[in-house]
Amino acid sequence: MLELGWSFACDLWSVGCILMEIYSGGLLFPVHDNAEHLARLKRVCGSFPEHFASKDSGYFTSAGDLVFSECTAPCRPLKEMIRSKDAEFFDIVRQMLTLDPQERITASEALRHPFFCESYSTSVPDTNAIGATDPVANTKRNLQLKALHMECEKAAAELAAKRWSLENTPSFGATNVCTDLASRIVNAL
Repeated sequence: MLELGWSFACDLWSVGCILMEIYSGGLLFPVHDNAEHLARLKRVCGSFPEHFASKDSGYFTSAGDLVFSECTAPCRPLKEMIRSKDAEFFDIVRQMLTLDPQERITASEALRHPFFCESYSTSVPDTNAIGATDPVANTKRNLQLKALHMECEKAAAELAAKRWSLENTPSFGATNVCTDLASRIVNAL
């Protein structure tokens, strides 16, 4: 869309989108129009870095604002899409969906994130706590997050092992790894 080129940071963006789509059960950016896609990116992920605003692209004004900045369908910031008790999940996804690829978390940094560590908390919430609405749904969500965590951990290790082959065939290898990751996570749930 903005012709910024491919890098491994693009794969981390894809994993962040896949994680959110599994978490929410729907597409994170359900659009086909580039201008609306950019508006949704801004609404979900925050403002674009100044160096993204190429005057030649037709998507930005001379002041660096989006020409088309409204979402035609409901769209919320990332923080509003993830429950506050899933803070580690929010943090890793937020870092994967950082708009600037230079600022985005790397694969090796992501592997060290608390969400992917063995100490990741999957305890069943206190059903007597204020605000606990449906203990069955909460338990099911925690089990889903645990399964997601385990599959992501396995896939991340495989991705690290396949890094050499990805560097030699980026588009083919990255597509296969992302497709494999998505299908393994869905099967785990």
